[in-house]
Amino acid sequence: MPGPTMACAAVDTRPTILTTFALLALSSAPAFAAAPATLIKGVTLHSVVPEEPPLPNAEVLIRGDRVQCIGVSDPRPAAAGDPRTRKSCAPTAAGATVHDFAGKGVVIPGLIESLSRMGLVEIDLEDNTHDGVARRASNLAHVRAIDGVVTLSRAVEAARKGGVTVSLARPVGNATVVGQSVAFRTGGQLVGEAAVRDGVAMHLTLGDEAKNGEPVVGARSGQFAVLRELLGNAQRINSQDPKKKLSPAEAESLQKLRDDPALLALATHLKSGRPVVAHVQRADDIAALLRVQRDFGLRLVVAGGAEAHVVAADLAAAKVPVILAPVRARPYDPANRRARDDAAALLAKAGVKLAIATGDTHNARNLRWDAGFAVANGLDWTAALAAVTRHVAEILELGQGPRAAVGTVTEGGPADLVVFDGDPLGMAARVRLVVCGGQVEVDPRQR
Repeated sequence: MPGPTMACAAVDTRPTILTTFALLALSSAPAFAAAPATLIKGVTLHSVVPEEPPLPNAEVLIRGDRVQCIGVSDPRPAAAGDPRTRKSCAPTAAGATVHDFAGKGVVIPGLIESLSRMGLVEIDLEDNTHDGVARRASNLAHVRAIDGVVTLSRAVEAARKGGVTVSLARPVGNATVVGQSVAFRTGGQLVGEAAVRDGVAMHLTLGDEAKNGEPVVGARSGQFAVLRELLGNAQRINSQDPKKKLSPAEAESLQKLRDDPALLALATHLKSGRPVVAHVQRADDIAALLRVQRDFGLRLVVAGGAEAHVVAADLAAAKVPVILAPVRARPYDPANRRARDDAAALLAKAGVKLAIATGDTHNARNLRWDAGFAVANGLDWTAALAAVTRHVAEILELGQGPRAAVGTVTEGGPADLVVFDGDPLGMAARVRLVVCGGQVEVDPRQR
């Protein structure tokens, strides 16, 4: 099929160690086509827009970083119910590079990995390639993942080639409040230009991973006590009426809170109403979080959630979504002893808004197969596809701003999509073409 990829770079060929690492980095650069327009045809389109059925024999025209047109190769009369079937994109595709999949292609939105450390870790066993790790403190809310992300990474490249076009990078560590995440496209050269949204969520770490050696937070009850104290202080900053006259002691106490950059960052985030993502596995910890949510009005999201299905009814009643990872959790330790293969199906059946993540830095490309595993264990196929696309965007509010609105394929929406040669959630299908922010990368096996 037409559409060769292009990659150009000038490199220093002197035989030095620095040159070796530079060459490795450059080899990870996206092999993207620079065509001004691309027409994809002969595909079945799954837009993941609610109530919008799959569109067979579809055409998708991309110009710049936007989807300009969605239509079909054989337009039907105006009386047809689906407006997408009333037109062809071919008349407006002059000069476009055409990729015709002859009815064998399947198009879905680009996948969104929401619990990985892509861009922050390159080699697991080399500490000097780790960034975004915060330890031995209760509150590091002012830590921003965007300051540590390197998009030119082999892990990011591998994920993109597997169909992951957007990833969430988050600080990690054993602080109770560990910092702010950034969502970025996996095709950018620098995180600033690739960013979909910065400050996406504030992340909490609770349970065994948060036992950082300090006396109080070494126990779960202590962790929640620390969390409540931090949230209470942040709430005090936000609720202070500037017109109310304070006593000198009250004014001094409030100013001390405001002088703490981490506490001020937490208060600012809470005031914005953006999500607070709590990384937790055990059902008892999730139940404790729901008590905290009720007391402080957090926009809570449970991440991990190996035992979330145990309290699914409570999560649904509180309208708290779950980012489940991994879907193949096994009862190896007390934090996930009640893990089940059908956890995703149980959460969805209870009415919990569900997303699925790998939580894996180097194997995020397997995200579609984790969704397929959930399908094999009872989750509806359409719900599984939404769980790795639209639901992630909705839970994390990635639809804000002109460069966002990821997770669906719509006219005027961002050009983030993947073409497979079979069931996208099945084991046999291959990625044939990836469009990330309007940049087209063709499977080399096609050329």
